[in-house]
Amino acid sequence: MANLKKEYHRLPGRGRKRGGLLTIARIRARLWTGNDHLLCVYNSGYTEDYKRFYYRDIQAILTRKTGRGVVWSAVFGLLVIFFAALTSTVGREGAVVFWSIAGLFFALLLTNILRGPTCITYLQTAVSREELPSLNRLRKANKVIERLRPLIEAAQGAISSEEMRARAAAVTGLPRSGSQGGAAAPVARTFTPYGGRIHAALFSLLLVDGAASAAHIFITSMALDLVGSALMMAISILIIISLAKQHDSGMGKGLRSVTWSSLAYVCLMFAMSYAYVVSLFMTNPEVAQKMNDQWAMLRMMSSLSPFENPFLLFLYIFSIVCSVPLGIAGLALLEQFRREERARTRSHPVPAPDQAERGRTEG
Repeated sequence: MANLKKEYHRLPGRGRKRGGLLTIARIRARLWTGNDHLLCVYNSGYTEDYKRFYYRDIQAILTRKTGRGVVWSAVFGLLVIFFAALTSTVGREGAVVFWSIAGLFFALLLTNILRGPTCITYLQTAVSREELPSLNRLRKANKVIERLRPLIEAAQGAISSEEMRARAAAVTGLPRSGSQGGAAAPVARTFTPYGGRIHAALFSLLLVDGAASAAHIFITSMALDLVGSALMMAISILIIISLAKQHDSGMGKGLRSVTWSSLAYVCLMFAMSYAYVVSLFMTNPEVAQKMNDQWAMLRMMSSLSPFENPFLLFLYIFSIVCSVPLGIAGLALLEQFRREERARTRSHPVPAPDQAERGRTEG
């Protein structure tokens, strides 16, 4: 790479090349500009591979916004709430540890938000389409594209808007625009096939959670409390996966809204449960005295009757009122989505995956 730095200029951005589920080695990717070509360097830590794309051969640079950043924000947010809530269940030393972990995830959350929306970027030539892993943030991708534009135009010459639209139509497989005023043709959008199994599991567990909350009102049991905690963690994980799966899946706005509402419900439950534990410690000194004995504290908290604790009763009723309607609405909308998908599959062939990208053409 020492000689590369003399002949090439490094572009902003870095990323990892995507691999299969069994891929162990992490391959880092960077972009460098040369005199007449763009160089993509893949570094695995032991070896380096190079791919050159001559400016005269580049037909387009395609970018598509993804929901990966939103999903990671949801993950970090849930972890912040989770570890912050745990601080009320341990002693002072343990609380310091959990607050430190919560602060770490909050820093990751803030960093992810500040970096802006995520995207996936491809470089299109006449014979291939190559993913550019280093351009995984929309702001950075736009910046790099603007730096590459004059280099590509210098190699190919400036082209008119009409020719650019023609190239875009050739790359994306869409009809050329016939409108006046230089407006580009609308880009047809296709979706990644998804049957909705994760969503089905999520909405089913929401119904189970509602039933468990109803049982909590009349039954005081530590086993039931542990089952309820496991359910909330499983629901939280399924929500995160569902948010990732539903991106570009063709799901309707209603089904997406139910998934996001489920995330809001879980966040509220974590926040209110934390407030309940804090209030319990303040009003029941005998519970606070057992903080060093976790099982003894859990047994004491599990023995409390909701009818004797209005806040706890409210939590269970809130869980029932939210989880049951969300589960029913989600399953109903999911079944409607599946029927529409089956009807669309029978009437229309599935388009090629490379036609699903939204493109920005470069001369």
